[in-house]
Amino acid sequence: MKTTILCHRKIEQKDMNYLFDTKHSVFFPFHPLLLQAAQIKKGETSNQNVFETHLDSESSYYYKKFEFLNSHGFFDESPTKNNRCDSTKYITSESIKKNILNLNQIVFEMTDRCNLQCEYCAYGDLYYDYDYRAGSILSFAKIKNVLDYVLPQLVNPNSVFYVSFYGGEPLLAIDVIKETVDYVKSQRLNKKVRFSMTTNGILLDKNIKYLKENDFKLLVSIDGNEFNHSYRVFHSGRNSFKTVFNTLKAIQQTYPSFFKENIQFNTVLHNRNSAKEVCEFLYNEFGKTPNLASLDTSGIRQDKMQKFDVMNVINVDLNDVVGNKDILNEQGVKNPFVYEAAFFFQYRLKQNYYDTYEELLFGKSTSSDSIPSGTCMPFQKKMFVTVNGKIMACERISQEYVLGVVNDSGVFIDFEQIAQRYNDYLNNVRKQCAYCYHNDCCKQCLFQIDGFSKNKSCIHKADERELSRNISQVLNTFEKIPEVMKLILEDILIV
Repeated sequence: MKTTILCHRKIEQKDMNYLFDTKHSVFFPFHPLLLQAAQIKKGETSNQNVFETHLDSESSYYYKKFEFLNSHGFFDESPTKNNRCDSTKYITSESIKKNILNLNQIVFEMTDRCNLQCEYCAYGDLYYDYDYRAGSILSFAKIKNVLDYVLPQLVNPNSVFYVSFYGGEPLLAIDVIKETVDYVKSQRLNKKVRFSMTTNGILLDKNIKYLKENDFKLLVSIDGNEFNHSYRVFHSGRNSFKTVFNTLKAIQQTYPSFFKENIQFNTVLHNRNSAKEVCEFLYNEFGKTPNLASLDTSGIRQDKMQKFDVMNVINVDLNDVVGNKDILNEQGVKNPFVYEAAFFFQYRLKQNYYDTYEELLFGKSTSSDSIPSGTCMPFQKKMFVTVNGKIMACERISQEYVLGVVNDSGVFIDFEQIAQRYNDYLNNVRKQCAYCYHNDCCKQCLFQIDGFSKNKSCIHKADERELSRNISQVLNTFEKIPEVMKLILEDILIV
């Protein structure tokens, strides 16, 4: 694999060239003559006389600069694969147990009932990879067993632990939620516990006083204005926009501080809205911008693929998303272009900051310390408990990937079996990841690739051209909205 990626861009009719080296994690603009020297080395041109004459000229200077970089490992094009995937790094049962000790969040699927029938719902007729929705409610007995299993094991007293409620529509199970909140508050814990909920907003008016009293963090689903929101319908087919919008307005007026600090919005992008339209509408109406999410592309039924393709038409343009500076600052990393730029800084340029004095004095270790792909280790970020008692890594993946179960008798998790299964999954993709240019900072979760466990190719595998395109997109963000650099360094990146 090439270690040095060359990016060519036109800015106001001027050619601009940038170099990014994956081995050294450095990134800088470079002169066209440096590009010519690199092309000579690659055999792309035989025009060497420009460097062989005028030894004191500018050409000679850039040839010497190229030779210096080349002698220090830049422009390496040997067909070697990424060493990260050659490592013997595997998940162990002990590492999974350690993740339980440092768990940050439990998400309970309180019910599979819902008072809406959103046309793109991940539990609707577009998808097949979930349990049958039987109108069930998660029992408090199962919730208590999970809490009794996890809470006594938590070891980090400085972190905040979230107990979160999900659905269906979780407010349809408000009585069990109240029972759970009371039980958590009765426990003597060595850390602060916060409560959160993802809701469609239909029942917020009836429950907002209780949610405020218990300082809930709320993520409310709203897709923009009335037309933007028109996939989110009641069972009768009626648009739910007016109900949600009027409820949010009432909460904003009655509990302004709670609304400002505790309520966030989540927007699904599709063919009936746009990032610009949604962000401007919600900011003008509520002073907020949403998390922007796309439709889930895995687990789609073949007979519904045409309908899905119609909905899944998203055109996110940089000029659309940026808006004014107030909206940009409100969005922060929720802005997809800011997120890409922050991700580039955090992972592509990660060798340019140091976590310890030892790294500063002796350099960073070059040994592999992570597993292939962007898949989270089991319980690395959260634990998800389904309404049927399945224990999973996350609510965003197929419910066939079960890590354990909870029933009225207790919690049952086989750590050895989980480790073996995950390592089998990772072995299926190691060869693909080895030659992927996104390997060192992959964002692709394996569980969101249909058929990945059967050696199906990753649709996000990147070559040199794709990496160059990604870097150009980041540069485009910095050039058009230079405020992003300040936002990333001061408010987003924590190093």
